[in-house]
Amino acid sequence: MRKMSKLIQLLFMVGVIAAGITYAILSDPELPTQGLFKATLKEFSKHARPLETQFKSSKKMQLTKKKLIVTYSDSDNPLSNDYTGGEFIIHMQVSEKLVTFVFDNKSELLAGESIILEPQIIGSKIVWKCINGSVLARVRTKNCRLGYGHFSSDMAAF
Repeated sequence: MRKMSKLIQLLFMVGVIAAGITYAILSDPELPTQGLFKATLKEFSKHARPLETQFKSSKKMQLTKKKLIVTYSDSDNPLSNDYTGGEFIIHMQVSEKLVTFVFDNKSELLAGESIILEPQIIGSKIVWKCINGSVLARVRTKNCRLGYGHFSSDMAAF
């Protein structure tokens, strides 16, 4: 009987700790900006293949400018008091060796912030490394923060 009481107390404590950790994660004020950052990489993955082909063949990419429309919503977060979502405009500029994203100034998230990706050939694939930009490290994906970068197939799965 005494062992059962201690087991119940232990399970209760584990439940309280798990609930606290879940609350801390879901109430993170950076969660919407992290979500938009990942959604931007996901949208970029749709445009990456031609750039990867160019870079593999000539070690440079064709200069282009595009407007990406990224749809993002944090409505799945039960702790979010303010709904953040809609379509966000990201300006993408491709130079010979870099891709720069600038979040539109009218965006409610990451307004005017930027991220720069550099393609690098690893084996027969291209990895996109986050090498610069003004988006804070805590908003970026883990691979981006640590300098590993992402394969476009990884970005497509965000």
